[in-house]
Amino acid sequence: MSEELNNLKQLLNAYKLTYASKKGFSNPIKWYPRTAKDIDNLLKSFVKDFSDSKKFEKELKDFLESSFAQVIENDVTLIAKKRDHIEWLTEDRKIWKNANNTNAQFAWYKSKSGFKLGNAFDDLNDSTDEILSLLEDPKRNGNWMTRGMVVGDVQSGKTSHYTGLITKAIDSGYKLIIVFSGIYNALRAQTQQRIEENTIKTSQQGEVLNKVFFATAKPDYIYKDGIRVIQAENDFSAASAKQISMTNLDPTILVVKKNVSVLANILMWLNKQEGMEALLLLISNHFC
Repeated sequence: MSEELNNLKQLLNAYKLTYASKKGFSNPIKWYPRTAKDIDNLLKSFVKDFSDSKKFEKELKDFLESSFAQVIENDVTLIAKKRDHIEWLTEDRKIWKNANNTNAQFAWYKSKSGFKLGNAFDDLNDSTDEILSLLEDPKRNGNWMTRGMVVGDVQSGKTSHYTGLITKAIDSGYKLIIVFSGIYNALRAQTQQRIEENTIKTSQQGEVLNKVFFATAKPDYIYKDGIRVIQAENDFSAASAKQISMTNLDPTILVVKKNVSVLANILMWLNKQEGMEALLLLISNHFC
């Protein structure tokens, strides 16, 4: 069944061109679904033309919603006038541009997700370049800090976007990435999985200098009387804080819930990393 579903996903991805041509869109090759209504209409047409896909309608909708970013045209960027920022992201610093998919994190991400996002990946690439350029150069001396906010609607591709930003930040020299992913285990597990799937980890072979070490993992579950319960949360715990040490070699990623105990564990851990320069990128996925 999974093979059949994967084949249908590939067919659906290719079907975008057929659908856009039938609808008479001005540039069918570059069209992709930008809104929830676009996704619904595309899927409805696909199921009509390929009736065997009806049994996978929910899975195919999930695939479309997770694959295509909604791009807001003419977006507005607000930048504070008084900020001690030095421009740094020149073309020669974008090592992912001419890299293959095993020697740069963003090149790996593109190889894993580029076909899913289609033409939207170009928008993601440009947008993450812009946001990264507004952060500070990780090679800059002295103390510095930058704060910012990116706003996205529901199912607008936020996870894809900040995953791309994370991979570029690692390629640029950031050493510690902390992602606050809501307050629920299910959402944290989903975010952990998405980022793991799109980065090269220390356990993998390859030429990447900045392979990623994950200090958190997806929860472990067991089934009791047919009900799934958590055996181990695998969030950042007091035990993790005692056992894990940062190095100047591999970047470290934490995907954590936003609660007091986790924050306390992280602070305790950071205070023990003596002599380490915390080139930190902190991403909070939810502000509410």
